[in-house]
Amino acid sequence: MALESTILDNIQNLEDVESHEEKLYKILEVYMNVFPVKNAHLFRYSPLGFIGEGIIAITCHGLIHIRDIRDDISSLPLIYSALYERKAKYCSGIEYLKQINIKYITTSNVNSFLAIPICFGAVPIGYICTNEFDEHGKISDQQLSSYTQFGQHVGKTLEKTEGNGDARLLSRRKWRS
Repeated sequence: MALESTILDNIQNLEDVESHEEKLYKILEVYMNVFPVKNAHLFRYSPLGFIGEGIIAITCHGLIHIRDIRDDISSLPLIYSALYERKAKYCSGIEYLKQINIKYITTSNVNSFLAIPICFGAVPIGYICTNEFDEHGKISDQQLSSYTQFGQHVGKTLEKTEGNGDARLLSRRKWRS
């Protein structure tokens, strides 16, 4: 329960961030501060074409733009499953090699992968991936639940932001008519 309130407190602070780009960076920053991870890759997702596109990543080298990454998610079973079920998914060891495309294996000491869906309501619109962790060993079901909740809260925050902006635009149009 303490982790849940920490997640909520940190996510609520994102609502005050004005720039969309800064908000995306802050999402990853909060993620890395709350969870025992060493990297985070943020992707947008189109459920119409099953396409995932890189946005930004935070690694040991700092902030990196990953806009050159574009994948057919249906060819990446772990990520596809996470988005389809709207639940964080984790794999390690031999399952990691079976589930993940070779370009996601960034260093020789990495052998696990976590995918966290971000949804607007029931529609997945993005995901966060991690393949380097502070702690060694398998991620428990309880930890996976916390990762899933993080993705849900991020989605709600982004949905509120988008919804408020659209409402303001509609109001202005109404008054201009």
